[in-house]
Amino acid sequence: MIKTQESKQRFSFITGVSKFSKVSIFSDLNNLKDWTMHPRAATLFGYTHDDVLKFFPGCVHAFAEANGLSDEGAFAKIIEWYDGYKFEENATPVINPVSLGLCFDNGKFADYWSDTAIPTFLIDILKKHPLDFSTVDISEPELNAYEPDRPGIVTLLYQTGYLMIGSFRQLGASRRYTLCFPNLEIENSFLESLAGAYVGQDPGKSSGFAAKAGEALCAHDVPAFLKALRAFFTDIPYDLTDRQNERMWQTICYVVLRSIGVNVNGEVRTHDGRMDMVVDLPGDIYIIEFKLDRPASEAMEQIKGKDYAGKYALSGKRVTLVGISFSSAKRTIVEELVEKMN
Repeated sequence: MIKTQESKQRFSFITGVSKFSKVSIFSDLNNLKDWTMHPRAATLFGYTHDDVLKFFPGCVHAFAEANGLSDEGAFAKIIEWYDGYKFEENATPVINPVSLGLCFDNGKFADYWSDTAIPTFLIDILKKHPLDFSTVDISEPELNAYEPDRPGIVTLLYQTGYLMIGSFRQLGASRRYTLCFPNLEIENSFLESLAGAYVGQDPGKSSGFAAKAGEALCAHDVPAFLKALRAFFTDIPYDLTDRQNERMWQTICYVVLRSIGVNVNGEVRTHDGRMDMVVDLPGDIYIIEFKLDRPASEAMEQIKGKDYAGKYALSGKRVTLVGISFSSAKRTIVEELVEKMN
């Protein structure tokens, strides 16, 4: 309909969630300019920091007073919760206008975006193909295209706003992008829903397991932490774990801890390899290595043999080494070794 009326049109602007590169309107409307990642369009649909400070100073001040914060402190928290949407690698990040409006109206921080419903098809894909959110890397062609007959989960998560551009690097004539969650609101709500899907229960039950695991780590109670993880894995349905590998278990552990705000990093590089997982707390560092159908002693030998703890020798924190062995038959933790470093 747009094409047949083009003689009457001076300007046409089409928006949507996903771009279909081959089976789409673009085959007929081949004179359109694609502004998906154009720098001039990157800030059209959100508030920049300057926008908020210029047009909503009264709202920021009222919100700050209601929450016992300074204006500067309130704005910093707003950025942490609702900023981070970046649609071009060099663009200024923008704040979600819907979430910010609801935040001002309700006078408190909350996961407002999750009230609009997280697409279940994204969760269903991730249940079958767990994604390591600690290291999401994608090429420029993959980022820009979506084929409905074979959707790429990373591309979908970017185009639906659950992952955003963190950084990019130029490799000759090609570009690769590192993606991350844009802010606390998206990370909290999405990972909580995903953790619930892994358990096969509502997010409330999975968050209970996750909270117990996080509290145990903060209290430096490693046995209680492992007990909470076992309880979580016991409830994971069989159809999720029938395509097991070490990365799948590592990813689930990452999702569980990140969903409650624990500072956990996966695939941490050292001079002699990569650590599966590092939990960084105010007074503690936990270095965790996973093995599937192999003894926990192998995990501990790897941690020590590659001197993973050396990276944190000057951190001033207590360092604990944890080797975990999963069983593909029992689909849970079957052995663990824990050592505390001086």
